[in-house]
Amino acid sequence: MPVDSQGYVTPPGTILSVEAYMPFDENGYIAEGKYEISTTSGADFTLYYGELFDFLGMLFPMGTYASYIDEANTEYLGFATSGTMDVSGSNGYYDIEFNFTTEQGYNITGSYSGPLTIAGMPGKEEEEEEDGFSTLEGDYTLDLSNAVGYGSYYGDYYYTGGGNWYFVLEPSDGLTGDGLQVDLTGVGLDFNAGLPTDTYVAASTDYPEPGEYLVGYATSEGQLGGTLFIGGFDSMGYVSEFAPATEGDFNVTNHGDGTYTLSFSFLDDKGNTWDGEWTGEIIFDNYDTSSAGAPSRMSAGFRNNPITQSEKIEILKQNRLQPITLTSAKATGRKVVK
Repeated sequence: MPVDSQGYVTPPGTILSVEAYMPFDENGYIAEGKYEISTTSGADFTLYYGELFDFLGMLFPMGTYASYIDEANTEYLGFATSGTMDVSGSNGYYDIEFNFTTEQGYNITGSYSGPLTIAGMPGKEEEEEEDGFSTLEGDYTLDLSNAVGYGSYYGDYYYTGGGNWYFVLEPSDGLTGDGLQVDLTGVGLDFNAGLPTDTYVAASTDYPEPGEYLVGYATSEGQLGGTLFIGGFDSMGYVSEFAPATEGDFNVTNHGDGTYTLSFSFLDDKGNTWDGEWTGEIIFDNYDTSSAGAPSRMSAGFRNNPITQSEKIEILKQNRLQPITLTSAKATGRKVVK
């Protein structure tokens, strides 16, 4: 697919997703060799087979698979169940050839030559975190004059004794102004009472206690989560500007009629202050599954240890902002804000 200067792609075309268990050196370079589709995960030089994973009624493509998106933004998936991928090269530049076969007997073949940068590698993570992922170049006050609010309530999702409220403010016309994403835990578990009035502070862990918000983060896969400034909306609803909340106060006043007054002043991961105020209605859906034994939340930080498919599903569920590197197709489910 055509790729612009910022890495955005435009259909029609194909994206190949490969889940590999790769040895690497101290510089973060991956090992040369032949990688083979395997039903046993975790062994070096193996690839996880492709599958459509059903989690609580939601279907997620996982493992190694090809995703073709046509001119109408319809997505077609082909899951690799056998085959190999040959990797040669060094110092971040590689020649990659792959020959996979789907369960239906179709071939997925191709090659790639060029740079392959692996984010979140041990030894490089500290440097990446110091650089930060905020796009702000100075202090900034959000323009929320055109914003509308919607969100979800997840009950005691973090198992810390309070109700998890996730909500987004975004421009009513989809374009004009800034947006805000918030993920916090309120005191109490009464959905009908609404988002509790409180001054919320930054959580020191990935499991916010009542009265705390989850700080903003970005994963090595390019996903955003936690509490963030989002802006630079395009006509498809994607954002090109963002900044995490790493510390600061988030003030909520619940007016008792479905409307709220929010005020905040945060620091991002580059030392910039971003703040703002907003008053309006936030419409919440109730997705409280805590009484049914909701699965525990996984760490939102960079992960370098092998994880199971179900754990990855939990990470996908937690990272409710989807990858920002694909600007195509609402049908693909990769739209950033929603």
